[in-house]
Amino acid sequence: WSDPAVGQVLNTTGPYSVLVGSGFLAFTTQQKANRGGTVAGTTFCILSAKDGTLYDSKDVGSDGVNEEVDDCTINTSGCRQIKNALQSDPVATGPSAFVTRSYIGDLDGNLWRFDIGLNAQRKPVINTKTKLYLAGSDQPIFNSMATVNVGGTHQYAFFGTGSDLRPETDKDTVYHLLAVLDSGATGSKTFDRPLKKIGDAALTADERVTAFPALAGDIVFFTTTTIGPVCNAPNANLYAFTFTGGSAYDSKYVAGEALDHL
Repeated sequence: WSDPAVGQVLNTTGPYSVLVGSGFLAFTTQQKANRGGTVAGTTFCILSAKDGTLYDSKDVGSDGVNEEVDDCTINTSGCRQIKNALQSDPVATGPSAFVTRSYIGDLDGNLWRFDIGLNAQRKPVINTKTKLYLAGSDQPIFNSMATVNVGGTHQYAFFGTGSDLRPETDKDTVYHLLAVLDSGATGSKTFDRPLKKIGDAALTADERVTAFPALAGDIVFFTTTTIGPVCNAPNANLYAFTFTGGSAYDSKYVAGEALDHL
């Protein structure tokens, strides 16, 4: 499920490594006898790019909600909360061309940072695991995120919650486009764009994230799909923001929409 990030850890003496989340595994599959009861899907791993050797890993755990349910559509709460997993793609970053940290989101709505270094044998290790931000247990992070460093000290992560491939949720579940500033021990939200939701009987509008965001300079782009009633064609949407959530261009209007929504 999780597409890997690949890079050389720390400096020129570090090995090229593969960073990946362990992906989603249904509870009934997880409970098969050959697994010995091991919980699946919530582990972040660093592997050797040369031969696949596992260098290090960290488990992010779960919120304990619906962790033993395979099909979220049969829950009394529907698909608002699901079994946790690191299904999204990690982002690797660091000084110059080297990897010293990685960001990844989970299906419990958490944004994680892993600080990566080398041990005495020059093998990659995860020095710290930090939960930077909780978007909410009904705000799963399926897609990868984008990151940008501003001024050498301010690291921003941009991501959306929910997915246009996910089953329909209840009428009150609204997904979001978010930016989080990594301040070290924690993260702070710098912008939050709720997606459109008209949860009437016909579910007139249900806007969801389409893919991971993209960065161009200091502008971040998001794509979403607004799904309407059955037999109505969906609408594709493109958003553009500055890294602090401001209008990416100017304040003119096009067809009644602000230019942060093209």
